[in-house]
Amino acid sequence: MAKEKDVVKKKTGDVAVFNQMEEFETTGFEGADYESYATPFLRILQQNSPQVLEDSENYIQGSKPGLFFNNVTNKIYGKSIGVIPVRFERMFVEWKPNREGFVALHDVEEGLKISDPGKVFGSRIHTETENVLQDTHTFYVLIAGSEEEGPLVLPLTSTGIRHSRKWLSMARMLRLPNRSPAPLYSSIYNITTVLNENDQGRWYQVGDKSKTTIERLDWITEEQFGYVKQVIKMFDKIKEGMSQSAGFERGAPY
Repeated sequence: MAKEKDVVKKKTGDVAVFNQMEEFETTGFEGADYESYATPFLRILQQNSPQVLEDSENYIQGSKPGLFFNNVTNKIYGKSIGVIPVRFERMFVEWKPNREGFVALHDVEEGLKISDPGKVFGSRIHTETENVLQDTHTFYVLIAGSEEEGPLVLPLTSTGIRHSRKWLSMARMLRLPNRSPAPLYSSIYNITTVLNENDQGRWYQVGDKSKTTIERLDWITEEQFGYVKQVIKMFDKIKEGMSQSAGFERGAPY
């Protein structure tokens, strides 16, 4: 029987082995395409989110309404978080009626073509199936300071769309030192959740009717730009994997 100290020693690993791993050509991931991985979403926990309900199997220790979290790693980021928006895309997410499940993603042209205006703000109704098509402003972001975690999908729907528009307008007006238009990914932004209330309920969003809680912090660094370029190169694969993803959640109807 191995001694306890020997077991502990084996668990800590061997530097020589790590060096060999770095030099070895095979990683074991060669057979996995992007669809093989779960697409991480940056979500805002709400009062009815399973992650905040202690009697739910999806409960996350320390979670509270209003906090950002990664739906793949279950990492909690807090109510404020610094992000680098690498790319923006507007799309329509199709849902079955009565919140029965995700159906498909549509680009703007297709979504408008197959639908009529819905009764709920930010949604449309499929003309043939009567499924709901939810207008979704989607940001592909890197977490500032944790860029190695890779890109996350940040979808803003319903009342979140007004804040998305302000964010895009803010970024579009930004100029580089030579006065040329700055790319969307040129800056780090701090986004903060605040509580919203109306006669339909209470929810957290990146702003309320009076303000948008998105603030530009600074330019990205050269190192961060390296991560940005990696995301841009693999964007098509990210989107391909996202189209098969269950990471989208039906937004609140307000």
